[in-house]
Amino acid sequence: MGDRDLSSDTKLPRFGVGCVKLGSIATRDAGRAATRLIHAAVDAGVTFFDTADAYGAGTSERILGKALASRRRNVVIATKAGYLFRERSQLEHVVRQAAAPVLGSLRSWVRPPSAPTADTGSSRGYAAQDFSAAHLRRAVDDSLRRLATDYIDLLQLHGPATVCTDETFEVAEELIRVGKIREFGVGLEHVDHAEPWLGRRQLTRLQLPFGVLDPEARERVFPLAERSGVSLIVRGIFGSGLFNVEAVGGFGPNEAKVRFVTQLRTLANSVGVDVHQLAVWWTLAQPAARTILVGVNSLDHLMSTLRCFETPLPDDSVVAAIDGLITSRDSCGPQ
Repeated sequence: MGDRDLSSDTKLPRFGVGCVKLGSIATRDAGRAATRLIHAAVDAGVTFFDTADAYGAGTSERILGKALASRRRNVVIATKAGYLFRERSQLEHVVRQAAAPVLGSLRSWVRPPSAPTADTGSSRGYAAQDFSAAHLRRAVDDSLRRLATDYIDLLQLHGPATVCTDETFEVAEELIRVGKIREFGVGLEHVDHAEPWLGRRQLTRLQLPFGVLDPEARERVFPLAERSGVSLIVRGIFGSGLFNVEAVGGFGPNEAKVRFVTQLRTLANSVGVDVHQLAVWWTLAQPAARTILVGVNSLDHLMSTLRCFETPLPDDSVVAAIDGLITSRDSCGPQ
């Protein structure tokens, strides 16, 4: 996007970087590494960054704000609020990062290799929530401080299970009126929670999980969002780590998804790409998925993801083949 001034334009691009991992890069040089990653993303044309106040207990916002300080007018920043947490100081963050490699080794030693796990991307350990007017006003001010900015392009409620009271929508309108936020949305953990939100006039964006492993929103949410004029942001298109799983067995509720990944891998091999490329092609073929978020945690991951988005689809038969696998899987029901 070059040097285009986005300060008065919240039209979101097709691709955005999810920043949940910014505060957890496990190196002693974590802060500088995260800053280099953000700068590389901007240099590569990325203009949309999605974070939350609770990511890294404030660390993700703080790193993002520092990295984008000189480029603020050329990017769009979305954050979330609603979870209660104790903000982590910069000293605490440094200590945690210094200890991360040791703790990681201990976890690998304690966890048997025969019992792999995959992040489902759901609650990430957060607990109590507060969507009251008082909390949201305070949370927005704290986010503005950590992000080192005087406005937030998009504020999203973070994972509410039910539609909030009128008080929440009133404070959203107030925050827009005074210029602290420019748009109001909600980031949902589950597709099941989406429908009741789509009738609220204050809502302009809805973020939810979607991808070849979780395509339910295409039938259940996309048509409603289009009729309501709500723009969709999707995340989790790479299966929250399940694409990297080779073996089948011992995955409990994720067993069926791992088997489906095996089928996708066979299709990918026949086309001469990897399964991540298939996932991007299929998601890009869904016009209702206006913005696609991918959480990145390294320069290699960023660049490989951008290549997936830049690689043209050879022909429509690839997307049709993926749809065929999804239909076949769904017709078989739970496995």
